[in-house]
Amino acid sequence: MFLMHHGVLGQKWGVRRYQNKDGSMTSVGKQRRRRNVFISGSVKTGFEDSGYYRKELPATIRKQIDKHISKNHNIIVGEAPGIDSQVQDYLKANNYANVKVYTSYKQPRYKADADWETINVDTKGHSEGTKEFLREKDIAMTTDADEGLSVILENGGAGATRNNVIRLIEQKKKVKVYMLKSDQQADEWVKDILKEIGDKMID
Repeated sequence: MFLMHHGVLGQKWGVRRYQNKDGSMTSVGKQRRRRNVFISGSVKTGFEDSGYYRKELPATIRKQIDKHISKNHNIIVGEAPGIDSQVQDYLKANNYANVKVYTSYKQPRYKADADWETINVDTKGHSEGTKEFLREKDIAMTTDADEGLSVILENGGAGATRNNVIRLIEQKKKVKVYMLKSDQQADEWVKDILKEIGDKMID
């Protein structure tokens, strides 16, 4: 079980038309706009001295990504170590092309496939490497997303990922949240996001 927050999302529809040999146009039905899915998580999964270290993405998260791949969704992801880089590696291993890598820097710190699109975020003059500098990227990814998949740490951490979840909820977008336990305890879907993150607000 996991909690899914649903919002009323705008839907853009169009009729795809193809030109016939005689010059006439044939409609082939309405096609739904490809959805943007923002996947986020902690950098601590990439540090071997952390209790949250994972050699690879949890199988549950891989299955969720597989669902998005099967639906040809756009995957929005950052370029930090940990969940970001592991998501990128998994998408690369699956030869998936519909990926957008967001960065606050001139070039992504990590990009598993050179052919993926890079989105350079306006950092609004914040000093490079600061919390505010990096936060602009998270805000941009949340804004551009239609839904989210977040991997948080127990008790609502880490802060940046928790804030991504809050932003998605505030924007009335669906978000699935998976919680990692320290020291390899059994991980789980979060049944009550708001209870798990408590009253902690966006910094």
